[in-house]
Amino acid sequence: MDWRYSEERMRLRADVFQTLSKNNFTLNRSKQLYEFCHYFVSQGNNSIPDNIQELFERYVSETE
Repeated sequence: MDWRYSEERMRLRADVFQTLSKNNFTLNRSKQLYEFCHYFVSQGNNSIPDNIQELFERYVSETE
């Protein structure tokens, strides 16, 4: 099984999504929000850092 899809990693992905969706979930950003959550978890991150919003904004600016 791919480690990125373990129960723990999927829980972290959901937590990242919930944290960011409070301020960022719009129709225009929903795709980027989902993609960022996948990217963040697949990079081996193990917790949500205090600067998660900044990381998301940087990701958005780099992918637009």
